[in-house]
Amino acid sequence: MVTALQIHQGGDQVQTVNNLVLYPMIGCYLGWFFRPAIARGTTAGLFAFSAAALLTTEHRELFTTWSNLALGSFFCLEAALFLRAELDRQIRSDPLTGAFNRIGLSSQLAREMSRVARAGTPLTVAAIDLDGFKTINDRFGHPAGDRTLVDLVARLHQSLRPSDVIARIGGDEFVILLPETSPTAAATIMERLRGDSITAWTWGLATAEPSDTQETLLGRADRDLYERKRRRQLAPD
Repeated sequence: MVTALQIHQGGDQVQTVNNLVLYPMIGCYLGWFFRPAIARGTTAGLFAFSAAALLTTEHRELFTTWSNLALGSFFCLEAALFLRAELDRQIRSDPLTGAFNRIGLSSQLAREMSRVARAGTPLTVAAIDLDGFKTINDRFGHPAGDRTLVDLVARLHQSLRPSDVIARIGGDEFVILLPETSPTAAATIMERLRGDSITAWTWGLATAEPSDTQETLLGRADRDLYERKRRRQLAPD
């Protein structure tokens, strides 16, 4: 708005161009610090105001310059949006498997627990720990272990819903968020996933309660997992 007013009041071409060249920098700023919808809408609005302001000056021949700067500004905007999205993805994702990491899990879990509190729908959390993963690394090397983890996550993605969340929180430890899923339905899902998996693993479940924090919810799932491990060791399949 201020820049558009300056363009409207500008007395010469140099001053008008100097005001217009600010827009690519503004596009970069908006793309980096604001959400895409806000950044794109604000940038479009700025150019709409500047075009209207330019029409009221005696320098309408500068519309070619304005058009070039508009293209440059939107390029800077989209580049900044892409780089910011890529940075956010790297911050929230496990580089090996592409699943969420602890930071990403915390963000997704906060969103799902807010939905539980707001809508009252169930949220069940599954904790997964691979059986004998250290043996795979020791016998076949860490590349084989890495391939095992990547394959596991790929198979889980193929078998789960788009709304389900997979996170790797440790070497061979994973968490799955199952929104709108009761404990009984979640147990059925986990049994199916484990039966289809080429890698043996043990799972534990916990369903969110109104008093839960992220720590208490994940802690219950973890305790259930290790209780199942203990029972399987006492009475193996």
